[in-house]
Amino acid sequence: MNREKQEPISKAKLVLVEGMDEVNILNSLFSAWNIQDIEVREAGGKHNMRPNLKAISINDSFRDNVYSVGIIRDADESFDDTWASICGALSDANLPVPQEPMISTSDTPNVTVMILPNNEDQGMLEDVFAKSIDNRLINCVDTYYNCMREQEAFKTKNLAKSQIYTYLSVKEDPSLRLGESAAKSGYWGFDHQAFSEIKTFLESL
Repeated sequence: MNREKQEPISKAKLVLVEGMDEVNILNSLFSAWNIQDIEVREAGGKHNMRPNLKAISINDSFRDNVYSVGIIRDADESFDDTWASICGALSDANLPVPQEPMISTSDTPNVTVMILPNNEDQGMLEDVFAKSIDNRLINCVDTYYNCMREQEAFKTKNLAKSQIYTYLSVKEDPSLRLGESAAKSGYWGFDHQAFSEIKTFLESL
């Protein structure tokens, strides 16, 4: 983050995400969807977004260049808590606060917020990716999980994340993080309906 604060923002549309894994994913989506007019930066999650957003907002290149800001965050355990956290961070940074997710403010810069997985429920970006996996493959994964349950060895608290990394474990490079796998040809189909709301969000900025 310290390094990014020193780098000028060169594009008029800026998307802020939680971490570098999300930065890598967004850049892969930009490439897949031929989006060339948006810059993506890491802004942190619930514990550090507030100071990071304030630092970004006082950057000279932000004030000079940016007219549209998008914020993407995971709902995690609570959509309401995440929404309140984002609104508080925007207010502290003296940036416009939207009335609800996916609805842009009319101020300059205009601000739009998306809370994953669907602007309503708890969850995260991994839920979106998990929904994009072919049903036949998910059935294989679930068969494995059922076997582990029978052995009382199924302990995960995050099904979507487990599904993703089980899916990735049989790819050419099973060591890849999700963000790294997003750049690999044939790993994910970004034309899947599961990604449509993210695409709509980006195109609205």
